[in-house]
Amino acid sequence: MVILDVSLNELYKLLNKNLSEEELNEYLLNIKCELDEIEGNNAKIEVKDFNRIDLYSLSGIARELKGILNIETGIPKFEIRDSNYDLIVDKEILNVRPYIVGAIVKDVKLNEDRLKDLIQLQEKISQSFGRNRQKVAIGTHNFDLIKFPVYYKLTDPETRFIPLGFNRELSLREILENTEAGKKYSYILNKYNKYPILIDSNNNIISFPPIINSNKIGRLDINTRNIFIDVSGTDLEKILLALNVIVLALKDFGGEIYSINVIYPDKKIKTPELKVIKKEMDLNKIKKYLGIELDSNKIIEYLNKKRMNAKIENNKLIIEYLNYRDDILSEYDIIEEILISYGYNNLKPREIKVYTKGELSRERKIMNNIRKIMVNMGCIEIYTPILSNKDINSLLNEDREIIELINPVSSSYNSIRGYLLSSFLQLLSENNELKFPAKIFELNRVSYIKDNKIIEDLNLLYIYSDYEVSVNNSLKVLKRLFKELKIDFDIRNSNHKFLIDGRQGDIFVNNENIGWIGEIDPNILEKLSIKYPLTGFEIGIKKLMKYIKYDI
Repeated sequence: MVILDVSLNELYKLLNKNLSEEELNEYLLNIKCELDEIEGNNAKIEVKDFNRIDLYSLSGIARELKGILNIETGIPKFEIRDSNYDLIVDKEILNVRPYIVGAIVKDVKLNEDRLKDLIQLQEKISQSFGRNRQKVAIGTHNFDLIKFPVYYKLTDPETRFIPLGFNRELSLREILENTEAGKKYSYILNKYNKYPILIDSNNNIISFPPIINSNKIGRLDINTRNIFIDVSGTDLEKILLALNVIVLALKDFGGEIYSINVIYPDKKIKTPELKVIKKEMDLNKIKKYLGIELDSNKIIEYLNKKRMNAKIENNKLIIEYLNYRDDILSEYDIIEEILISYGYNNLKPREIKVYTKGELSRERKIMNNIRKIMVNMGCIEIYTPILSNKDINSLLNEDREIIELINPVSSSYNSIRGYLLSSFLQLLSENNELKFPAKIFELNRVSYIKDNKIIEDLNLLYIYSDYEVSVNNSLKVLKRLFKELKIDFDIRNSNHKFLIDGRQGDIFVNNENIGWIGEIDPNILEKLSIKYPLTGFEIGIKKLMKYIKYDI
């Protein structure tokens, strides 16, 4: 949840239209925002959509409301002018905070409300979207005080400059240890022996990203007209998106956007990368799932009000939108935009004409029966997250490709488990406390890539742990399980790298390999600081279901 403090006078000035409190609340709902409270000229607005960081400012809200109110529809107009200004990235910094982009916006018309909104926009993006500045941090600076080219590089912690809000020089180390911003964000840089700085050709430090700006160059006021924006972080796509949002906000404050050249050791890019995205979508599919009768012209009209350009050719809906919108992935997102523009309050309820009696699926009944069997054998059921650590996943995967997350919140959960054993080993590694003997099972989902296809499976994991274990401990449980399920099985030789040689096997039913059984390799346990031996088995329940012939 993001709550903005907004000046109503400035919002209405950007709209060139005044609204009553009731009207404002109604129209805000059409852009996934909600009026929280009004006190005089100030309003608190809650942004409900975490994927729309462009709405974190009054200019972004005004831009969307113009479409809803038919003041200005279609793609927002913009122009990016070329410049010869360079931002040069040093090779050494790539191992610390590898990405930075920038832009210049000239002739911005600031006042107290707009300046306050700009600062708020920076902070809201950096805190939520930027994960407390770890992935994205934004700096705005007085362009007129900067001599280009500008350099992004590492420097010694004893390097000194005057940080924002201070009247004396501090070293970078002192900033981290003694200032409010330094204490709050020092965790991002503490593990490094050199720190990033942005410095111009006159050797004036512009900022110490992602911590603090300089007091001179980084201090904006209502008389500042020309602004240099830098966005640094660990994800190039995210910082480019944040930069697009900032420059559009400043454009709406009367500014003109100029690009800069960001020169990396291995490439050169021109930023901001503000551009039009074009997509074709199935019009019949959209009409089918809308649930209401709308002709093609109405669909185009509603999408234009959502700041897109739309047209229909050969039964295809062709839409164009600016790439500050990264929340549009499929027809379903477009259906949502149409319905929001149409108005949810205008939808009429339909009478239910078909009544059905619900019951558990066969899969669910089998799962419940397996749980019952395992519990009756004295096993304790656990639930672990489907996300796991890639390094632990890699210890187990052999012929499977791991599915990795592009932007994981934590390195501990940066991939999807291919075996339930991955999650259990991670759990035990982080919390190595078990009461012996321990008989544990989990019935849950796994996903992986095999033969270039994503495989989603349902697995059963059983683990036995004690001061001493044997594969026979697992085999007894496996035999009892299959006896209860009335299925015959056999064990064949295997060579899984995560199991001990000679104490492992593959489980076959009707000549189909459905899983493994064995003792976990002690070398893996040692790597994960797991003190006691483990034995167990893991089987694919979806494969097993084919051989359950009796009614559940």
